[in-house]
Amino acid sequence: MRNNNMTKAATERIVKKVWSAKMQHDAGAKEASPLVDFVGKFIHDDLKAKGIEPVQVVVADVGYNFMWALKRWSYDADCMLFLQVGNAGRGVWG
Repeated sequence: MRNNNMTKAATERIVKKVWSAKMQHDAGAKEASPLVDFVGKFIHDDLKAKGIEPVQVVVADVGYNFMWALKRWSYDADCMLFLQVGNAGRGVWG
């Protein structure tokens, strides 16, 4: 996978979009979905909305770059919180 070196601003925008979409999704659900499961769904739906075919390799590439950026910018409180919630959810983000 190619690292796109996502900027801090782009990473924070995605974090905010994911939180917003997750709150809307969970508001209509019987129970909250784990963040790690929701991120994959979010990436898939976001690609589709942009007119990009959300095939597995593309979803994985976006997910990899987002994860890399979260770790790179982990000194930022929003990025660190996102990583910590993801770790608590399933332990696969670290």
